Amino acid sequence: MKKLKLVTLVEATTMNAVARIVLEFLRTARELKGEVTIDGSVVTFARGGAQNTPNEFVRTFLDAGIEVVTVPERHRFDLGVIAGLSVLFDDFEQPDIIVSHSVKSHFLMWRSRLWKKYPWVAFHHGYTTTDLKMLAYNRLDRLSLAKADRVATVCQAFARELPFPLDAVEELAY
Repeated sequence: MKKLKLVTLVEATTMNAVARIVLEFLRTARELKGEVTIDGSVVTFARGGAQNTPNEFVRTFLDAGIEVVTVPERHRFDLGVIAGLSVLFDDFEQPDIIVSHSVKSHFLMWRSRLWKKYPWVAFHHGYTTTDLKMLAYNRLDRLSLAKADRVATVCQAFARELPFPLDAVEELAY
């Protein structure tokens, strides 16, 4: 039996929509029987004292028996997490596939160049343009997603937001 090691990057402190989807996927994957099994874990980020106190997100995954690794960060734009992710994946995790769900995780995958070493699946959940900061984040996300091996999105409208041909984007029906 082959074991597929899947690591998902999730930036959350509560059980938001993305966190719930990831949790349900990893629970279901763990129950599947067959020639290939999925060994899923989660990597998230924590600032300051939050590194020592598990938040709702971390507690929920740990209670479900899913491994959670927390990468420390000093502040919102701490590029030091890039080195932390590289060490984590190269020295410890060595995943078969990395999955990302949000702008920050997409950017960190792109900037760290981990996409050159590991297959990367990115989930695109659409863009909001509430302010100039979000417009900048969205632009960086478009650059980042272009390097993913696969991009999955939930509808054609979101697929049209991306800077590559629609046939390169997987549309999922939730």
